[in-house]
Amino acid sequence: MASVKKRTWIAVGAVLLALLVAAAVVVGVILGKKAYTPVSAIDLQEYKLVDVEYERDFYCNEPEPRAALVFRNEEGKEKRAPLSEAQVTGLDTHEVGERVMSVSVEGQQLEVVYKVVYKDIYFNQSSAICLSLHDAFELKNLYASCTDYADTVVARIPLSEIFSENDVDVSEISETAQTAKTQYEGFSFTLSYTVGYIGYRNLYCSTASVKEGDRSFRVDRLRFFCKEEDKQPTRSAALSGYGSFYLVTEGDPDIYGDPLTFDWVADPANPARINLYLNRVADNADGSGACVYDANAHTLKVSSSVLSTANDLIFRLQLDSLPVSE
Repeated sequence: MASVKKRTWIAVGAVLLALLVAAAVVVGVILGKKAYTPVSAIDLQEYKLVDVEYERDFYCNEPEPRAALVFRNEEGKEKRAPLSEAQVTGLDTHEVGERVMSVSVEGQQLEVVYKVVYKDIYFNQSSAICLSLHDAFELKNLYASCTDYADTVVARIPLSEIFSENDVDVSEISETAQTAKTQYEGFSFTLSYTVGYIGYRNLYCSTASVKEGDRSFRVDRLRFFCKEEDKQPTRSAALSGYGSFYLVTEGDPDIYGDPLTFDWVADPANPARINLYLNRVADNADGSGACVYDANAHTLKVSSSVLSTANDLIFRLQLDSLPVSE
């Protein structure tokens, strides 16, 4: 029996100790915070408004931003009051950036700089993204989401603004996923990517339509694949492959027709030039493909023979979307 009582007292003592520790933490938090004094209880003949103190930057669309009015007397003693007790003009959290607000308390006025930021900036990724050799232009059309105070997505930022050219290494073709890490506006970002001669399996489209005579055309759902046997983690590998795209004749409705399928081969003398040999269209007289992709300018030249146009059609391309399976 004595042994049981002893164990009971040990258990009780442990509980009491835990409660005391918790109480000490609460008291420490309370004492650590600088208490507010109502403006009505501050002698404004003795104390002067000298600053506005923020616990953090204001979040976009934050309805009632909190801050402290700081008053100080000649002896250096300070008192703080809620910002809500002052007359405030210029305080607006609807857009991010730095601004100036004017704070007035019974004739004492102060202008202070404040900053509005997104609550969170994030980019969700489930698998590696294939970027193009020498120029990760795909990042211009991949976006991070920006949220406001209520966790609602209110803006998108291109990854090209978050990741610099030095953050990603696209100097060599690689099937092995690489990782890029960076900081942006206080948030950490990680990007998993591979490198292809061009962004294999991604969907590309033209940035604008091209008018020829009384018709307008655009490129849609352009995809490049490399030959499986060419997949090697070296600069010289994967210089050929296949793919498809739609050359759309715009109208009401748009005419897509069948997809144009092709084999592509990089020009050995100019690796930035890719010849597209269409399966149902004759090659050019000089032996080049009916279409030519310029990897430096990101343009696709479509020979006049493809749709019987008076001139060749030149389209500037951009990333449309990542592979559907991703």
